[in-house]
Amino acid sequence: MASYGDSRSSNAICSAVSLNTNKAGMQGVDKERINKIILEASKGSKWYENELRKEAGIQKQVEEMRSKRAVLSVDDISFASREVDRLVSYLESMRDLSHYIIHVDMDAFYAAVEERDNPELKETPLAVGGMSMLSTSNYAARQYGVRAAMPGFIAKKLCPDLLIVEPNFGKYQHASSLAQDVFRDYDPAFRMMSLDEAFLDLSLHMSSRETSDHSQRTFEVLQEDGSLASTTFDRDVDSAVNEIRKRVFTATGGLSCSAGIAANCLLAKMCSDKNKPDGQFRLPNDRDQILEFIRSQPMRKVNGIGRVTEQMLKGLAIETCADMFEARYILFHLFTRVSFMYFLRASLGIGALPEPPDSHSSRKSMSVERTFTAVHDPEQLSDILQDLCNSLGADLSEKSLAGRNITVKLKLSNFEVRTRAMMMKGFESDPRILYKYAKQILDKFISEFGSNLSVRLMGVRVAKFPGKEERLKKVTDLFKKRNLKIDRQPALEPGTIKSGISTQNATCDVATVSTGLHADYISATSPILFESDEVDEGCSAGVESAEMEDQPSAPAHPSPEAPIQISPGPVIASPEVEVVEETSLELPTTCLRQSRSAEVVTCPVCGLEVDSSTDINDHIDSCLTRKEIRNILKEQQSLTNNASSANEPNVRSSQSSRGKKRKPLQATSGATKRTRTSKNVQSQPTLNNFFR
Repeated sequence: MASYGDSRSSNAICSAVSLNTNKAGMQGVDKERINKIILEASKGSKWYENELRKEAGIQKQVEEMRSKRAVLSVDDISFASREVDRLVSYLESMRDLSHYIIHVDMDAFYAAVEERDNPELKETPLAVGGMSMLSTSNYAARQYGVRAAMPGFIAKKLCPDLLIVEPNFGKYQHASSLAQDVFRDYDPAFRMMSLDEAFLDLSLHMSSRETSDHSQRTFEVLQEDGSLASTTFDRDVDSAVNEIRKRVFTATGGLSCSAGIAANCLLAKMCSDKNKPDGQFRLPNDRDQILEFIRSQPMRKVNGIGRVTEQMLKGLAIETCADMFEARYILFHLFTRVSFMYFLRASLGIGALPEPPDSHSSRKSMSVERTFTAVHDPEQLSDILQDLCNSLGADLSEKSLAGRNITVKLKLSNFEVRTRAMMMKGFESDPRILYKYAKQILDKFISEFGSNLSVRLMGVRVAKFPGKEERLKKVTDLFKKRNLKIDRQPALEPGTIKSGISTQNATCDVATVSTGLHADYISATSPILFESDEVDEGCSAGVESAEMEDQPSAPAHPSPEAPIQISPGPVIASPEVEVVEETSLELPTTCLRQSRSAEVVTCPVCGLEVDSSTDINDHIDSCLTRKEIRNILKEQQSLTNNASSANEPNVRSSQSSRGKKRKPLQATSGATKRTRTSKNVQSQPTLNNFFR
């Protein structure tokens, strides 16, 4: 493990301008010289001052975590060891080594397209973007320290001969579509993460490949001299991936890509960076080899751990994934369940599988952003907003999407980021309607800042697409009509603007599962793909991807026999969280015994008309493919009987715990006080648990 110094000034300067050499092609550069140049070019700028402010906030969070760690008692660590060990056992039982997941990453994509169209640029240090921000750089420029997400004026200081070309997204989209045509032959449900990277599941392809004949594995492949040669590939997975890469190279007219082969997305993405450019690396689907591989990786290599999270972990002397696993009992108390579960999964090498592009959870939102020189004029800002809404509306229509929540993001000239959101009356994708709501938000900003408003980046995002939430609402409405109990929390009303930084937290119902783990930790183990904190080459210049942000931390431990109570604790980081409408639907034990009439009911899930005498509840269960719902219904009678035999104060305490803010962890020098819950009474599970 590495220590983390306490000198705020030196660390702040170092972290704010330090070059991240994890990018392919950056190995071997003179990092000390490059950092000095970046510092001299940045010092005194508004960007640098903002970085120092952010650095001070991070350092404060690190100190708070250290203080919490220092007062953790023996009982705290003992409880964490029991719970975490059970979590590890649960995760290990879910480890899936049956898939061949491929992460394909185009090499320096935008720059490579420019080099393909103008071969004279291949030996020239080249970057795509502008003086305010670069989207990518070629490998010649990376040797000077020039990389994506770097301001162009700083890149020019590092490499005076650097050629910066404006992006041509039409060309890049066309090249990406050619590569996607190849991917589709191997996995029709492949998942594009951006224009230049994709996840493929080759499991089915490999099954059929075993019996494929010679002609099915023979292709015309583009050679370095521009000629085509007939090439036959073997049946093994390495040959299959090499076949994909060579076919992409041929289809795109000479654009190379790298690939990682592993059992899940987390590992495959890490593997794709091992032999860049134009290479591939396979991690065998073997648990011992996976653990050996993952433990040796710097934790910054984990997709989703960016600069901020890296600094916080370094503040706890954590440098590698092995360090992360060794410190798991400490992290259990210092981070929230979402962050902790991601750290734990990463340290075990247990990641997600690619989601189909049409899955309900595959698209949470859609947004556009634009970076420009500082703008003060309200009319000019309105024109930019109009263009963004037109672009976003076209993107939504292309994907047949519409949303109810709209957010406007502004980055001010001092690099502070402000966001405001509001709910629209319906699901919208029309640019005119998007602009009408977005303009209301912009007018609020203009009214607040007046003549002092100076903006260098503007973005618009639409979220809350009709999907599982809308289907849940339909089911909720159906049960409501049938006089079943519904508990709805207040929602953001249409037309209401929600501004600032919100940390909306809700305590969850307690539910014990067969594994003995708390239901919230079980849900936190569901596959999640986090975006990188770096600007991907498949994104527009200046677009900032969000790294994994920390939510409020978990509280002190309850008694070992009681399920864990997840409640809001001290906020370690302050993420921007919008208010989301929550619906809690409780299913009484009598819901399967409702009196039936001869009415015809429309199923809110599949839309079919069902005779209510056939039991509409069972039909909905079948549509939702959630057998657990029926199990819950059977268990409700038992829970109700137990509740009647329990004492009244305990019942009231259990039922009212939801939504009630609990006190954060107050560690003491002695044993931490434990919260005890009635063994006989548990909060009833809600249908929300099955729509996550």
